[in-house]
Amino acid sequence: MGAALASGGKGLIDENQDNRSISEYYSELFAYAPAILNEANKNGNPYERFKLSIKFAFSILHSMALQDVIQKKPITPLLGETYEGLFLMPDGNVNIFMESVYSSKPHQIKDLLTGEVKATIRPDQETTYIHIEGPKQQYQIFGNLTYNQSFKGNNMMISLLGTLAVKFKDVEGNDQTIKIQLPDYVLANYIHVEGKPRVALISGTMVLEDEKNALKSVIFVRGLIKKKSLFQTSYEPNVMTPQEMKTKPPHERLIQGIIYKLSGKAGASKPHKGEAIEKPEQVRDVDFQYAEVSGAAIDRPVIQNVSYSNWAGVHFADPIPQ
Repeated sequence: MGAALASGGKGLIDENQDNRSISEYYSELFAYAPAILNEANKNGNPYERFKLSIKFAFSILHSMALQDVIQKKPITPLLGETYEGLFLMPDGNVNIFMESVYSSKPHQIKDLLTGEVKATIRPDQETTYIHIEGPKQQYQIFGNLTYNQSFKGNNMMISLLGTLAVKFKDVEGNDQTIKIQLPDYVLANYIHVEGKPRVALISGTMVLEDEKNALKSVIFVRGLIKKKSLFQTSYEPNVMTPQEMKTKPPHERLIQGIIYKLSGKAGASKPHKGEAIEKPEQVRDVDFQYAEVSGAAIDRPVIQNVSYSNWAGVHFADPIPQ
């Protein structure tokens, strides 16, 4: 329970580590989940639940963006170590359970966007099994995430590799499960060069998919802007203000995405060879579009001209370890 420390082992704290365990880090990312998912569960319409699940995914990004700009890696727990806690909510407590696990062989993660292999988890990479359960099992969050640090140019990329699932229990037996893959948390200008400040941002593609109801959303978050020159490609932080973004075409704005009905064609999501999918027009498994997703800031998502950013009115739940 909680964060265990081991002398001389993986649990040892050093100056480059956070004072939280990876499980504590994850539980804090889900602080808005109980309020948002409870609201979604009360709505029996699968499409409305899906939109609120997008809001839940953005709440994770919102919490990630609030992390310290000097990102320190959370403490890696020992194999089999568990974290148990509660979110205390007006409608009933929400149970948190996480466990540190390792795979005996390499594990491939399928990209929900393309259907291809997104990443391979090595046997020595610590993975966290996550299970969060609302009152009376009305909703659940479960899945495996692997915390991974890498570099893209002078930018540290922090990826939460894996797939989360949100399951809603329907009173009429029409349960709904939505898979989620998250974009990266980025520390741009990680090594100070030419006086450029370090900037914390979110960048990458966020995908939500509900196979049963043929619903899918692909959302591009452009925290990093790709710049090509004659000899190289670089990635610079997107520091445009919300007002500046309003003057830009959609494919240059911070948030651009769509919600759509999934095509039933096999292999429809697979891109052309060598193609990078970077905007909604390139998404291939679209039957027809339901709505646009936009936003000028990571905490201000808009779905079909309706704001989903009323964070001040959403109950923020602190995880309480047991």
